[in-house]
Amino acid sequence: MIAMILALTLSFHAFLEGLAVGITQNTGEALAISIAIIAHKAIEGFAIGINIFRAFRKSKFLVVMYVFIYSLASPIGTTVGIIVYNFHDPLASSILIALSSGTFLYAGTFEFTHILDGVKNMRKMMFSFFGFTIMAVVAIWT
Repeated sequence: MIAMILALTLSFHAFLEGLAVGITQNTGEALAISIAIIAHKAIEGFAIGINIFRAFRKSKFLVVMYVFIYSLASPIGTTVGIIVYNFHDPLASSILIALSSGTFLYAGTFEFTHILDGVKNMRKMMFSFFGFTIMAVVAIWT
């Protein structure tokens, strides 16, 4: 059950990531968001794949279904974002930008506070700051 919730939650998160790419107004913003997505997608995909496989080991159909849903979430989000952006509806675009931005902020803050909770592993904290620094440089550079 936990793997199913994780798969669906991360699929929704991936959909919102794709949505953020689709509704961006210039190439620089789209590039920055795409780099941020690429930076964590492989690790996220690996983690979700392991959990799905462990939970649904006996059902290849369920494994393939959840991986398929997760894999298509970002492209579908990007497509929806492009469609909304092309309708030139400022209210809908603003709501979707707020939703996707809020998801990024929540996920980043939650992960960071989770790492700092009872800091016993200084390497985790150092790598977190390193990751934030790299993303800040990418954001400034673009």
